Amino acid sequence: RFTGRNTGTQDDTAITGSGTLNIQGSTAVTNTASINTGNFTNTNTEGFINNGTLTVNTTGSNSASLTGTGSLNIAGTFTNSAGLSQKNMTISASGYLSTNADNLSITNTITNNGTLTINAGTNTNAITGSGTLNIQGSTAVINTGSITAGTFTNTNTAGFINNGTLTVNTTGTNSNSLIGTGTMTVAGTFTNNAVLTQNALN
Repeated sequence: RFTGRNTGTQDDTAITGSGTLNIQGSTAVTNTASINTGNFTNTNTEGFINNGTLTVNTTGSNSASLTGTGSLNIAGTFTNSAGLSQKNMTISASGYLSTNADNLSITNTITNNGTLTINAGTNTNAITGSGTLNIQGSTAVINTGSITAGTFTNTNTAGFINNGTLTVNTTGTNSNSLIGTGTMTVAGTFTNNAVLTQNALN
């Protein structure tokens, strides 16, 4: 277990293995090295600052702030319920991330080759990749960024408001309202069962 109770910076030593890494305590923990772990939890009340590389292979949970200029790689199931800002983020084919879009701020593109589930909030990020994007929940999700997905589903009962760009390359399903002033491009097979209003549909 690596905590922030007695130390503030994990720098020169790489951490690897299939075990569990817990970020705890009330003093911010900073990482500038490479961390590759099976399970990851962050409950540190002052946050975890990742300026290196963090790879989570099995399960992950962030319930406090996770910030920094580093890279987050998700290869397992990751639940985010707090602020998450990184320079780069990748969701691998085996990866799954569930988050409120308001909590997600990635400087460069989010590469999603797994599954990204957004349950509320406004997405301002660029999202690309061959993976699945699920719009779920009961609070409307708004997009002002650029989204490219292999598979797209919208089951959010309050709807998906696309004021940016949305490209679906493989399959898509809209079961609730998909509205907004954005542009939607369908390059695969798309089934629409609800209201669909966009500025442009290609």
